[in-house]
Parts: sequence; C-alpha cells; structure tokens
Amino acid sequence: APFDFGTEPINQGDFVSVQCSVHKGDLPINISWLHNNISIGYIDGVLVSKVGLKVSTITIDSVEHLHAGTYSCVAENNAGMTRYSAELNVNGKRFK
Repeated sequence: APFDFGTEPINQGDFVSVQCSVHKGDLPINISWLHNNISIGYIDGVLVSKVGLKVSTITIDSVEHLHAGTYSCVAENNAGMTRYSAELNVNGKRFK
C-alpha cells in the first residue's frame, strides 16, 4: 500500500513514521527498506519495526538532514517483488 511523508517538508528535530503494508501475496513475504537505494540499517536514528507478517514501519524520533531523500519499501516473496517509494524533505539549517 502506498505511504508518504506528507506534502510539506518535515522540520528538523520532528518525529516521523511511515508504514508499509502488503495487502496481497502469499507468505512468506520479506519486507525491507531502502534510503536512496541503500539498506536503511546503516542510517543513524532510523528504527525499522516488523508489525506482523505483512507490515513494517520506519520511525525517526528526531529528523535530521541526513534522513532526507527517497525511502523505498521492497516486498518480496517466491512469486516476485514490488517496490514503493516516497520522498522525505527536511527543513532546517544544514551543517557542513
């Protein structure tokens, strides 16, 4: 099912969470998350939670500029793979 971060940029320091739900498909289904096409497991401050067999969420307690970019939910089973992506835009000062 599609997810999004809303139409407005998220303020630096704010909380954000999105959910990826798979409504069709045979079990077992593997759900994984990517940030700018890289596994999300390598991004500080991003928590991935499995909620049942067909649902996964990502949560960012305090959004920073490193969290900006494209998030993709990838669902795979023996029959195939599907992907949905959404953009997270972040307001606030960028430190160099």
